[in-house]
Amino acid sequence: GMKSRGCYETPGGTIMLRAHRAIESITLDREVA
Repeated sequence: GMKSRGCYETPGGTIMLRAHRAIESITLDREVA
C-alpha cells in the first residue's frame, strides 16, 4: 500500500503507470483482433 502509493505520487511513477496502461491496451487490442 505505502510503496505503491509513493510510486504513483512521483512523476516517474505516473509515467510508468501510463506506459503500463498503454502497453496493456495495445496487448488487449491484439488479443481481441
